[in-house]
Amino acid sequence: MHSVVLVLQQNMVQLPHILSVQVVWKGRKFVLEESPDASLKELGEELQALTDVKADTMRLIISQSSTKSSKLFMPFSDEHSCIKLQDTGIAEGKPVRMMGVYEHEINQLLKDAGANLRIAGFEDEEKRMKQRISRGPQASLKLPQGPYIFCDFRPLELPGIQLNPPPSEALKRMHMLASDPGIVAIMNKHHWRVGIMTEMAPVGYVGISPKCLLGFNKNHGEEVSLRLRTDDLKGFRKYERIKKTLLHELVSVFF
Repeated sequence: MHSVVLVLQQNMVQLPHILSVQVVWKGRKFVLEESPDASLKELGEELQALTDVKADTMRLIISQSSTKSSKLFMPFSDEHSCIKLQDTGIAEGKPVRMMGVYEHEINQLLKDAGANLRIAGFEDEEKRMKQRISRGPQASLKLPQGPYIFCDFRPLELPGIQLNPPPSEALKRMHMLASDPGIVAIMNKHHWRVGIMTEMAPVGYVGISPKCLLGFNKNHGEEVSLRLRTDDLKGFRKYERIKKTLLHELVSVFF
């Protein structure tokens, strides 16, 4: 009798534990059976297959019982992709809240912005800016006012290096983006507000390096950083490409 009980106990120990993960997204509820040793990326891939959410916009908000708070995870980021589910704080019976955007929603946002014929390129805007300067300081560019704006701006400064074009020119371009009618319309439509827009230093070569950041967001809209300058730091990237990056970062933050 004792040997039979021992065998049964050994078999029970060998049975794999399955974690029932409840995920809530846009009013829908998904229940996935996962191994605690599965990675966040593996969970993200299953959720992506179920919802068709664009991978780099997916966010998971997981309650932390130990601190009675919540933590934000990005399943497809380098920082979070390899974390095991058992180390995230996921607990059975506590739903995980998911945020994410359909691929077609992002494409539509970009299309809507591009369809606005009032949006000017940097060259046209610079011509108008020079005309305003020639008329006097009262004609300078006016930033949008209201609740849905970029509250502050910080251009790139590298200690010991004199940038050319200077930070003042980068600041002008940041103001152009914040005042762009298409950007303003989209921010007002979706009630978006960003704490600060910053200029990031070029890292890697666009289209060449395996890791090449064009922009990033921090703390859900606290900061949006954009790569304004070319790889050689001798000029600025084209307006439409920077604007597309900005729209992508806004979508990643707020959807």
